[in-house]
Amino acid sequence: MSKIIFTIDTIGSGGAERVMATLANYMAEKDHTVIMVNADSSKPFYQIDNRVTLKKMNLSWDKSGRVAMLERMVQKYLYLEKLFKKEKPDVVLSFLYNMEIPAILAALTTKTKIVVSVRNSVQYYPRYVQLFRRIFFPHIKGVVFQSTVVQHTYPFNRLKNSCVIVNPLMGAIHDKVIPVEYEQRKPWIINVARLMPQKNQALLINAFAHISAQYPQMELHIFGEGKLRTALEQLIEELNLKNRVFLEGNVPDAIIKNKDARLFVMSSDHEGFPNALVEAMVCGIPSLSTKFDTGVAEQLIRDGENGFLCEAGNLQDLEKQMIRALDIGEKIQSISEKASDLFDMVNTERVCSEWEQYLLGEEGRV
Repeated sequence: MSKIIFTIDTIGSGGAERVMATLANYMAEKDHTVIMVNADSSKPFYQIDNRVTLKKMNLSWDKSGRVAMLERMVQKYLYLEKLFKKEKPDVVLSFLYNMEIPAILAALTTKTKIVVSVRNSVQYYPRYVQLFRRIFFPHIKGVVFQSTVVQHTYPFNRLKNSCVIVNPLMGAIHDKVIPVEYEQRKPWIINVARLMPQKNQALLINAFAHISAQYPQMELHIFGEGKLRTALEQLIEELNLKNRVFLEGNVPDAIIKNKDARLFVMSSDHEGFPNALVEAMVCGIPSLSTKFDTGVAEQLIRDGENGFLCEAGNLQDLEKQMIRALDIGEKIQSISEKASDLFDMVNTERVCSEWEQYLLGEEGRV
């Protein structure tokens, strides 16, 4: 069996963290030696298999700004360089650029194979990250993308060592889900995402405010936590929606627990491969998504057939498509059933085995 080191800043409630936890658990189940390294000191949000060795750098985030970030980068590099020399892993997998940068540098200086994964659209990343990747990506073992659109975007389109692997489902969904019947659905619209600008829950709240009078029984429940909580609470109060819109905080398996919701809405301005949207569709929740620049929403949703699409950042279009989804009545059952067919594409065993082959295969797919 092989030894794999996973590196990521935290194992918090985000989508990338969820995927890494799922992959680490899968590799441990396959009897690989798995070490997961986090820069923080916090307890993991997602369950980690007890066969995974969890190492914490216990770095401080008390200071902010470029100097503090650079200091943390150096600390991560020194820690990882020492760890790679000691453990001599067969491969390292790193997610998110704050850990990716020091991990790549440590891997190159110790002649360790490393694979990274681009988790978002190109516009999301600062210029220094784009420059770093342009210089160093051609010299590592591999780069995994979540969509061909991003893979073929400059400067990534010049890479010879890249592939596309979609995100796996959480382990809690082992089999194809039978969608809840239309008559049994509760009058909830749900959104599951961190409370941050990218996710644009303010757009969703405003859209709900404009249509709420038409649907007096409908409620909006937003699951997630983040720095915009106070601002969103103020918006909800200004719109007199405190009894109709609820910020639920972080709730594990929020989508599975609410698979009887009437509608799932993702209002993001940009995304990589949105786990929440995929999970909602697989659970058979009628789903509406903005069309963000990675092209993944259009890859997953055939508008009006297995879900609904609207223009990113367009309040009027979001309102229009929410009304369309809510007014379709019992015909929504067919959309739910077709959405759940996505399970075949993203089931955990199939996707994780692709990762295993890519990371550890003699030739892999690089």
